[in-house]
Amino acid sequence: MPKKNGTMKLGTLINAEPALSSLMGQKLKAKASFRILKVLGQVQPHLDNFRKIQNELLEKHGKEDNGSYKIEPESKSWDTYVSELQSLMDEEVDVSVKKLPLNMFTTVELTVQEAASLDWLVEN
Repeated sequence: MPKKNGTMKLGTLINAEPALSSLMGQKLKAKASFRILKVLGQVQPHLDNFRKIQNELLEKHGKEDNGSYKIEPESKSWDTYVSELQSLMDEEVDVSVKKLPLNMFTTVELTVQEAASLDWLVEN
């Protein structure tokens, strides 16, 4: 039986988001698709909450530009923004899903970076 993971840093999920999106667009066996969908069901609320707070931090520290907020590295608030964002990414979140066996991914094409970002999800 595959091991389950538990708590992890929010930043780990943020870094895995592109790879998870890539998996969503690939044709997989039904079982693999279902298991990945279950993972996304647990991960997506954390990603949504991160984006919400990230936008709040941009509004707090950035400047409005054509209806959206941006912050430049030259800004006085840049270091504070980065510090608060890093603190948020260091938060522990619960993602209690079964790790997926590596053989579920035999037809999947991922970059090395994408594969590395899914290390928490795939059991060798």
